[in-house]
Amino acid sequence: MELLGGAVHSDLTAEVEVTRRERSYHAHIILRGPNGFGERYIEDQRCDVLADSVAVLIALSIPPPARSDTPTKLALIIRPEARASFGALPRLATGIGGAIAVEGVASLRLELHGAYFFPQSSTFAGTSLGGRFQLVTAGANLCRTWSFGRVHAGPCVGAQLHHVRASGFGGDVQLPGSTSWWGPTLRLFAGVQLWSFLSVHVWVEGMVAVSRPQFVFSDLGELHRVSAVALQASAGPEVRF
Repeated sequence: MELLGGAVHSDLTAEVEVTRRERSYHAHIILRGPNGFGERYIEDQRCDVLADSVAVLIALSIPPPARSDTPTKLALIIRPEARASFGALPRLATGIGGAIAVEGVASLRLELHGAYFFPQSSTFAGTSLGGRFQLVTAGANLCRTWSFGRVHAGPCVGAQLHHVRASGFGGDVQLPGSTSWWGPTLRLFAGVQLWSFLSVHVWVEGMVAVSRPQFVFSDLGELHRVSAVALQASAGPEVRF
């Protein structure tokens, strides 16, 4: 233990038999380990020197601990996806998006994503006056991944930016405009590995809006206000390079 600088963790077994002869001491050493069997003989006139020699032989026979100095291999991941969002627009919005991610360090994944949602319209009850909305999003997440065979899952934290273009219709004056807001996000995801390079992923995410823009008609009031918490869901294949 002194020669190796601490506790010894090894599969090596050493059996030593020491015998005293007229003018010297003899050690018969048998070593057994995962790599095979060995036998050694050591002789010295002094018992303490013989003991030290046996200790050195055993220490040199213990294989060094495995080193994890293999270079970390990063994986590049690309994912097209179908999305649904509730809370940002007046009604449930659907769209398409994509993500690019890098993983391979300590089971962590860094992901950048974006989406385009199909336009939708909303009107005041009983009127033809309303607005047309178009939403795009962009965000980033840091995820922790756990694997269970072919299934992998985990949580993500991040932030997301929402940008909406809106234009009114049905009135004498139609003024287009746009606004943006952002918020922190919490995501849960799960995936199933189909092949080494391909998997299918689903996730759900909640975003807390830092601000809540309003879409207002001066004569009728508020047509829509962004929800305090927006929910999103997505599904799509992941391709790993």
